[in-house]
Amino acid sequence: MFMRPRGRFADMQWVEKQYFYEHNIANQGDYLLERLKNPTDIPQKMSLGGAVKGILRFMVIFIMVFVAFVIGMFNLYSYYIGVKQNEGFTTVQESFKTLFWAIFGLSEVISVVINYNHKFIENIGYVLYGVYNVTVVIVLLNMLIAIINNSFQEIEDDTDVEWKFSRVILWFSYFGEGRGLPVPFSLVLGPGSLFCILLKLKGWIFELYPES
Repeated sequence: MFMRPRGRFADMQWVEKQYFYEHNIANQGDYLLERLKNPTDIPQKMSLGGAVKGILRFMVIFIMVFVAFVIGMFNLYSYYIGVKQNEGFTTVQESFKTLFWAIFGLSEVISVVINYNHKFIENIGYVLYGVYNVTVVIVLLNMLIAIINNSFQEIEDDTDVEWKFSRVILWFSYFGEGRGLPVPFSLVLGPGSLFCILLKLKGWIFELYPES
């Protein structure tokens, strides 16, 4: 059996491993962003950005519905701790976990069953749980899929314009302040660069000699 090492040094090792794994995931994300700079992948990048905006708008509606059901199911079953088939809906945390995993079909219907003969509360729980599954799993998730498909189709309809627009944005990302000259002449300091250097020198002088 795997035994977790104990002690402060061992805890630091676990934290280090966690950051190492997260860094690996971030590196893969950076590779994906660099890959999307390819002209053939520009429509996918633009459609991904449009899909993210649509998802953010969708999440506002989803969170409102989700929080409403979490609080409602908790208020309904908060008095039945220890007398249910499982701990679902007896606390806010359990209510959140049960409804969250119900989106992926991993929650059980027995979460609404009460061992006591309180059929009225149990039937209300069945109705609310069914309404939640219909609203979230069937309606809202299909709405999210439609939003993503719509944003992708809009980008595909204007692929050429979106590609040119993305290339211009990519070019501007390589233009820094004070670099107004082409590559061979960019080694020579231009007026903008000299002005920035003079401003920095002035700031350093005031920091060194504040009284003067």
